[in-house]
Amino acid sequence: MQNGAKIAVVQYLNSSEENQGYVDETVAEKYTNYFSAAGYMVVPNAETQSALSTTGYTTEDEELPDKDQMKAVAEATGADYVVAMEIAELHASRHESFFQVKVTVKTKLAYKVYAAKADKLYAFKTTSSDDNKTVFGGVGFKSPIVNALTDAMEKGNAKIQSFVAENSGVDLAQ
Repeated sequence: MQNGAKIAVVQYLNSSEENQGYVDETVAEKYTNYFSAAGYMVVPNAETQSALSTTGYTTEDEELPDKDQMKAVAEATGADYVVAMEIAELHASRHESFFQVKVTVKTKLAYKVYAAKADKLYAFKTTSSDDNKTVFGGVGFKSPIVNALTDAMEKGNAKIQSFVAENSGVDLAQ
């Protein structure tokens, strides 16, 4: 499905302490590669990063690009929209009792989406949590972290699609 919108996807920012490989894999599926799979024309990553670097943006401050930086990326790449995401919080904790072990995960993602035509920036956050319980056995962190991240990113993608639809008149139903 091709919907006509051209999107520049800024490399995600991970401000959390969690840096396992499965975090990158989940983000690749639900953020980095999501937009091309959803039918958008996606600006090549190198082109997006190059345009962003000319604005003086750095990830050292652990902040998403501002409106002017995102506008510059849109102008340099010809993108209709520029999307940026940050894993702002990702907390995983293990609780053990005599009969069961439970891992609880809470995540908060921050997004910014810039619409070039409307010169409008949309910033929002999504949250999610997941519990993984087991009786008399081991329980890992991977499954609840992946579940919580996936849920939060799916919420974010729905909001991005709504924003794009509102600002382009393009129907994004999948």
